Amino acid sequence: MNMVATANYDGVDSIVTKLIDLLRTYTKKPGEDWTAKTTLDEAGIDSFDIVEYIFEIEDAFDVEINFNANKADDRLETIGDFAAMIARQKATV
Repeated sequence: MNMVATANYDGVDSIVTKLIDLLRTYTKKPGEDWTAKTTLDEAGIDSFDIVEYIFEIEDAFDVEINFNANKADDRLETIGDFAAMIARQKATV
């Protein structure tokens, strides 16, 4: 199950919106029903695509994502997980 705290999506709505827009561009899917709770798998991002998508996110938000798919603490499974991580990084700047 999801290991990154994403229960509170308030305050990261604009980040979620931008991430969804990036996903739509990247996957070329409409994603009209995507939300913060949408998993990357549901959005069409597989394990091979994740690295490229992370590069897109890093460029768009000027953040660094240390992602290790084999480490439970680093699990970024939903759009909200990424938004929460970005919000935390931006808050420390």
